[in-house]
Parts: sequence; structure tokens; C-alpha cells
Amino acid sequence: MLPNQAQRVIAHVDLDAFYTQVEVQRNPDLKGKPVVTVQYNPFGDLRTITPDEPRIFNDSNGSLIAVSYEARASGVKRGMRGDQARKVCPEVQLVQVPTAHGKADLTVYRDAGKQVVEILSRMAICERASIDECYLDLTEEAHKRLAASGGQPPLPINPDRVHICGQDGDEAVADWWKRHPEQWQAGELLLACGATAVADLRAAVAAELDYSCSAGIAHNKILAKLASGMHKPSQQTLVPLAAVSGLLKDLPIPKLRQLGGKFGDELMASLSIKTVGELAEVTLQSLESLHGDSTAQWLYRLARGCDMEEVKQRTLPKSISCGKTFRNHTALHTIDEVRHWLKELGQELEERVLEDRKANARLPQLLTVSIYTSSSAGQGSGSAAPGQGQAQAPWQGSNNVSRSCQIRKATASCMGDDATALVSSFSLSNGH
Repeated sequence: MLPNQAQRVIAHVDLDAFYTQVEVQRNPDLKGKPVVTVQYNPFGDLRTITPDEPRIFNDSNGSLIAVSYEARASGVKRGMRGDQARKVCPEVQLVQVPTAHGKADLTVYRDAGKQVVEILSRMAICERASIDECYLDLTEEAHKRLAASGGQPPLPINPDRVHICGQDGDEAVADWWKRHPEQWQAGELLLACGATAVADLRAAVAAELDYSCSAGIAHNKILAKLASGMHKPSQQTLVPLAAVSGLLKDLPIPKLRQLGGKFGDELMASLSIKTVGELAEVTLQSLESLHGDSTAQWLYRLARGCDMEEVKQRTLPKSISCGKTFRNHTALHTIDEVRHWLKELGQELEERVLEDRKANARLPQLLTVSIYTSSSAGQGSGSAAPGQGQAQAPWQGSNNVSRSCQIRKATASCMGDDATALVSSFSLSNGH
């Protein structure tokens, strides 16, 4: 562990099955029932269904994108289809996500997430990572609480919902907290004070918004994210330095943040390893011979739970993006088809840009279109650049490409025309 790292307190907060929580709050009749949110059918009815319209479609066969803990207890799992969910849990309630512009409309969940972030930001630097998760830097708050405690951090509220990685049982947790000051190891006092702050913030979210969330508290982002998923729902886990090696020893490499994709697969194949513990046994010299000095040093530190990435204050999204995937018989083959859907995406962008302008007094400057061809369409939507809209099309002769231009006017018509021109210019430059 790097010397300065033990002086930081970082938390990862993850809202529990958030989409289903939002739906239950909007429809209290669902409370206590097994609830799932399902994706709309891209091959069926593409009409707009607003959040306030009836959206319980228990005959839906859509993919499940969020599963309440009541439904999980009956064997329902994320990724199932509606018929599979009904088979294991006949009483399951299937709530379809709202739709607009021929695609899913996540506004209701996005807005609910903003409310949570406002509460979590009260005591910490807050970096919103997605609709339902964020990172917190609680270092300053932890120092304040440590000074006020006289060197003996109090137990967090609801201590039965608090866990210490490497310590089993409620008594072990209480004993860990009540140790004599001389028994605390480097960084542990700060982590303990940070954990009390996280418990207070989670309680505030529950009291003010009626949402439950889980959290991980550690000295860096990587460990905090791992910890947040260890005990759910509505719980939190603290990772002291002494527990890091045990936590990582048998952890599959793809579970480690930043090693879940192609690079992680290549790393496992090149070294014939599967776990983070095995990666930690590889010498720095061996890593340098395979991946160069910079990447090798990063991997060497990562395998030991070291990560100095900062939590950056970001409660607002850096970009506004939307996209739609076209597969099989919905694939786009002509520029007119592309133009139609870019106009639809432009409608959503215009609505969200106007809303963001009213709330945050800002306007996007750059429009980017990311096009995925038929050979790579199965990969899903691409990443978004500031102020962009994105669409996918099966333009033959290329895998994927992005084109950008300045936004002349943030209207659906203007952005749709400019996006179509970008696609056309790419098509012409490739002889299609």
C-alpha cells in the first residue's frame, strides 16, 4: 500500500436494485412484492409510454434489467426473460421501463439518482459514476470526526448493518471498533470515522427519499467498489489494510475494476493466471517484459490493492448521450432510415439539453455520432463525448467510427441534419 494512500477515506455507494426501488415508490401497491423492471421490446410496439402510464406488463417477455430482493429470493435473476421469471416466481410483477422516441426513456431513474447524489454530497467530494452509483471522498469529514471523537471512533448507527472485511460476526465488529487506541493500525481510525459518516448518509437517503443503498469504505476506489457488493442490500463493508491481501487472493481477475474486458483476458492468457493473488506473485520484471514499464508498474500496484486515482467532484454528467441498437430485421440499410432515427435521437437530446440548461445554465458544444457496423453491432452502444448524440448503423466496410462537429443549434432538427451529414460524409469517404 502506498504511504499516502492510508490517509484517504474513499467510499463507493451503490443503490440497491435501484430501478425497482423507483418503481415501487411510484406505485406503493408494489411494496413487498417481487418486482422486476423489464426492457421494452425493440421488435414490437415502439409507442411512447410515459412514466405515469400503467407499465405493469406481466405477460412481457422482455429482458430483466433490475430485480428486487424479494424477486431474487424466489430465484429470479437479472438477465432472465419474462417467461423465465414467471416460471420461477409466478407472482412476479414485471414493470416495463418508460419509452420515448422509439427507445427506453431512463429519465425517471436519472432524476431519482440526482436526488440521492444531492444528499451524498453533503459530507463528501462526490463523483457520480452512473445513474445508481457514485464515489465519495470522505477524508476531510473523517478527520473532523476523528478530532471530535478524542481518538475513539463511535460505532456507526445501525451497527448490525456494518461489516469489517476479515472480521466475522456482530461481536467481532463491535470488538474491532472498541479496541484500545494503541491497537489501531495505520489508517484504521480514519476508515472507522469515514464509515460512521457513510452510515449517516445512507440513513439520510433512506429517511428523506426511502431508497436503500449499500456501500464499501476503503482507502481507494478499487477496494471500495469491491467492498460495496460484499453485503447487500442496505449494508456497508469496511476494508482495513490488514484485510486487503485476503480479499484479493482468490478474486477472479475480471472482477477487478479495469481488468474486466479484453485486456484482462489477454493478461490471464499471457501469464496463465486466473486470480488477483496469482497476479501478485508475478515479478515486476516479468510484467515489464510483457507490458512495458508503465503498465507493468500499474498492474504490480493493482494486484496489491494500490490505487491513487482521485475522486473528482462531478455530480453532473460530463455528456448528454442517447443511442439505439439495430439488429436483425431492424438493421438500417439506407441513409433515409438512418436520418429518421437520428431525428428521433435528436428529439431526446433536445429535451435533455433544454432541461440541463434550465437546471445548470450550460449548453453542449460538440455533437458526435458513433456508428457501429454489422460486424460489431453486438457490442452495444459506444461511449459518449461531451454533448453528443450517438446512433448505430450497419455501414459495411468498417467496424466502428466516430465523427464530430460543432453544435450549430441544440434543436432536434438541426442536430439530426448535422448528424446525418456526418454519417453521409463517412459513407462517401469509404465509397458506400
